Amino acid sequence: MPVMDGFEALERLKASSDTKATPVIMLTARRESHNLDKGISLGAEFYLPKPFSMDNLTQFIDLTVKDKPA
Repeated sequence: MPVMDGFEALERLKASSDTKATPVIMLTARRESHNLDKGISLGAEFYLPKPFSMDNLTQFIDLTVKDKPA
């Protein structure tokens, strides 16, 4: 991302009253466990390192939508 990294984007989303309830699935090249921990601690529902399968992404989306009230 040219302006900010995904962690900063996530922090901004979760800090805003307009977007804090928006579910976030991080798709990233950062595979290290400390990055996964950071993403989850900042509020991402799921952290999916690249390369990822569409099946996994679809499952995470389904879980995210299922857990949120309509």
